[in-house]
Amino acid sequence: MILSDDKVAFSWAGPDRLIWEGYLDTSSILEDKSITVKDMVMRLDVYLGERDIYGVGFSDNVIFRKQYYLRALLNNPFTMYIHADEQFAQPDFQASPSDEMRKVRGGWEFKVKGTGFEATLRVEFDQIPIEGLPV
Repeated sequence: MILSDDKVAFSWAGPDRLIWEGYLDTSSILEDKSITVKDMVMRLDVYLGERDIYGVGFSDNVIFRKQYYLRALLNNPFTMYIHADEQFAQPDFQASPSDEMRKVRGGWEFKVKGTGFEATLRVEFDQIPIEGLPV
């Protein structure tokens, strides 16, 4: 995940604004012939709060919280979608063109927004073969 705000008070996310990095093994999806739609879904829980240091004790004031589902269609072409609910799991589901994420700078961008908060985030994927260097 990549943060989009250039003017920040704290630079904890690093120079490219990276906020998460991990490994997702898709081999069981790709090898299973019974899975006709080769996809992978990540549930993203976006939470933004501010620390209340006044009053009784410490508590977080919730500014924004919402779940999103980032869905990667693994077949060629590799395509990314963002969904606000789990309807993508229905057998006859057809994604809306407006749910398709935009490919930019080696990743896919998407917006999260609500009352008091809006952000543009980006996910990036590298294909890493069993043997050899990432593609």
